[in-house]
Amino acid sequence: MLGLVSAVEPTLEEVGTALGLEGLPSPECRLQTKEVTSITLQIDAVLETLAEASAQQRINSPSRLREQFLQYAESHLTDPNLNVTMAAESFDMSPSYFSRLFKKSVGAGFLDYVHQNRVRLAEEKMQANPALPLKDIAEQVGYTTPLVLNRAFRKYEGVPPSVFRKQM
Repeated sequence: MLGLVSAVEPTLEEVGTALGLEGLPSPECRLQTKEVTSITLQIDAVLETLAEASAQQRINSPSRLREQFLQYAESHLTDPNLNVTMAAESFDMSPSYFSRLFKKSVGAGFLDYVHQNRVRLAEEKMQANPALPLKDIAEQVGYTTPLVLNRAFRKYEGVPPSVFRKQM
């Protein structure tokens, strides 16, 4: 029995550390008694603590991942090369898995989210400086040409940027 406890002990310690648990009974504490039932009860208590911590981490994980996704998208919003593959690589995920997780946690597809926020940013720039040419606005918000900005604007606002400007 002591051999089994000694074999399991490093794994318990690693899992506890990974979950940020402090104060698990030490291996020495568990091995002070030689009674099998006492050792079994102590190991059961440690495993139950680990299971509860793991469950709590899973509950908190989606919101943390959502925040990481949004932070990444916002910080790279004006990069004209931003795409799903680039974003997925930064999270060490495949593009398809990243896309599914992003949509599940944010509620919109990655590119839809990016385009909607680029359009929002373009609107802010137009309102701040109505004389700024669309070419400059397109480049500042992450589009390579005004044509791409125009398409995104029509898709997400229903009108081209020129009409939006007139309505301001």
